[in-house]
Amino acid sequence: MYHQREDLAELRERIDRIDHQIMDLVGQRLQVAREIGKAKGDGPIYDPRREAEVLADRLKRHGHLGEGLVRALMAELMGASRKVQGGLTLAAMGPEWSHSHEAALRAFGSSEEILFVKDPRRGVESLTSGAADLAVLPVENSIEGVVYPTLDALLSAKSVVRIVREVRMRIEHCLAFGGEDMGKIRRVYSHPQALGQCEEWLARNLPQAELVEVSSTSEGARRALEEGQGAVCGARCAAALGFKTVIRSIQDSPNNKTRFLVLSTNGTSGGDRTTLVFTLPHRPGTLCDALSALADQGVNLLMIQSRPIPQNPFEYAFFADIEGDASAPPLSQALGRLKERTASLTVLGSYRFEEI
Repeated sequence: MYHQREDLAELRERIDRIDHQIMDLVGQRLQVAREIGKAKGDGPIYDPRREAEVLADRLKRHGHLGEGLVRALMAELMGASRKVQGGLTLAAMGPEWSHSHEAALRAFGSSEEILFVKDPRRGVESLTSGAADLAVLPVENSIEGVVYPTLDALLSAKSVVRIVREVRMRIEHCLAFGGEDMGKIRRVYSHPQALGQCEEWLARNLPQAELVEVSSTSEGARRALEEGQGAVCGARCAAALGFKTVIRSIQDSPNNKTRFLVLSTNGTSGGDRTTLVFTLPHRPGTLCDALSALADQGVNLLMIQSRPIPQNPFEYAFFADIEGDASAPPLSQALGRLKERTASLTVLGSYRFEEI
């Protein structure tokens, strides 16, 4: 027994020494990051292309540690490095612990300042006003489809806002309740997409409850806690607010994921996915003609969605996600032909996407 205690103490001392070495190396990394910041001068703090290359290299070299651990460590290291260069303000739909907030933390680490906004329109406005450097906004869910308010916000600011990154996060919903008897739940609060993603579970288990739509899952959780009712929210949100009863994984599909766009007004990125928005002349066959400009060059169309143009009643803009980088062939040639066949065309960005 004595030798076992001695061995344990020795192993713990080794852990302590390794931790101190790690902290010393982190300090060295931050010092180099400061020097990089000085070398950049007035250049942007956030360089999505460079950060994507760094992460890909670390995953390749150290993937044996586990992808989740490598991603989490690099998010925090790169976030701390940006902080010593001045840091960023990220706009995300709030309140705290919404899925947008969690996506921002996973993608950028915990060092950045978070500006919570009520909806995507205000997120984009925070960019154009200079209140935020980046916005992390949901654009599509694998179950409920496109988040229309985000497309509408992009349409309103298409001349100044660009997509520089996409992150995809698995969504796990919980039923959170301040009491213990679920039969007493009369209202369940959440974002409309979250309610839709749990529709079957809620119908089976809480048929008596009214489903009340609010601006975000975390806002619904706060209202539910105040009123002694139920909420559909994330596990971290439920834990942070201190709900007594939490039933995990109530989403109807195990493959429930949401795409989040990272938006900026400063700088460009690059990658294998491009988003466009275009309008068309009012003639028969113009949409087919426009899309043939992509097909003729072998460009793969991933998604297309129309949205009404508020200033022009019953006229529509088309959003399209396509494979390829807008600056490289064959997409660059296809976009040249597409421009000739549209009334207006804006490339909202070419960017990389990743699972977080």
